[in-house]
Amino acid sequence: MFKLFENIFEPARPTADRLPEDLLDAAIDRAVEGTDPRLRMMSAYDRKLRGPVARAAQYVIKLVDSLPPPVLLSATSLGNSPDLATIFYSSGRLQGIIRNDTELKSFAKSRAFDQHAVNALLLVGTREKRTLGTALVDGRMRKDVAQTTIDFHDQRFMAPSPSEAQTRDLLKRRAFDQLLLVALSRITNQSQERTELQAHRAVLLSKLKLLTRSGGFTHQHGLEEQAGLQGKMEAIERQLAALGPVEAVIPGNLAMLIEVLEAAAEHLWIEPITHCIDRYYVVHDRPGHAAPAIEFIELHGTNTEASLIKLVTLVQD
Repeated sequence: MFKLFENIFEPARPTADRLPEDLLDAAIDRAVEGTDPRLRMMSAYDRKLRGPVARAAQYVIKLVDSLPPPVLLSATSLGNSPDLATIFYSSGRLQGIIRNDTELKSFAKSRAFDQHAVNALLLVGTREKRTLGTALVDGRMRKDVAQTTIDFHDQRFMAPSPSEAQTRDLLKRRAFDQLLLVALSRITNQSQERTELQAHRAVLLSKLKLLTRSGGFTHQHGLEEQAGLQGKMEAIERQLAALGPVEAVIPGNLAMLIEVLEAAAEHLWIEPITHCIDRYYVVHDRPGHAAPAIEFIELHGTNTEASLIKLVTLVQD
């Protein structure tokens, strides 16, 4: 998937200050191939994409480089990290997740894996649920106290590799491709909208022609139906006009790609988040002895649910 510009995020190029021209060319090719190859039909398409692609690439490099160094993750070290201990509940659960993880199994097969440690990005989904539970209120135990519990689920590992540098490299490529997926989604949605509007217009036109032949001005009901169909067709024409003429589709797709790349920070970002959680996974408003504050990093993206993320080094006990 990433071979077209596989060298652009190599560990040997750790900074985002300036991308070499040859690698920038490769990234532009990847952006076009990943969204709409017809963009190559436009004159100077590469010149128009040069700045947006460079800035998007620089953004994802800084984003991934901002992640803290990996933390050791194993059955015996689980209790050393409050966030990891909370996410996996127990060493048995951790071992089961590692054993069944799709990317880890694929990595092991492709690399004839026999080394002791693997670096990867841990992703975790979260769900909050409103419940009634038992709590101490004004010195008295009550069983009908509104509470929020949090569930950590869908724990999985991304971009496994033998080293931290290689994992960060893979994550930068995936982050860049995520931006392309956002642009592709917009392009596809608009194309589908145009196709559906044109198909609807054809059906209405066929009905209108049939009514005109069979009804005429002597049938009041037919006239009312014709007026209704005409109104719907006019509404469709206005929607199609807003999408622009057919010859503007490719320039419009280029504009959508540029818009997404220029707004990379709005489509993919991370932020710290703190949860105060007790041993029953009840969320508290403030930290305490029974519900310490646990810090996480949350990844957000357009068209994707937020996930907790953490760089880890998986070690076989």
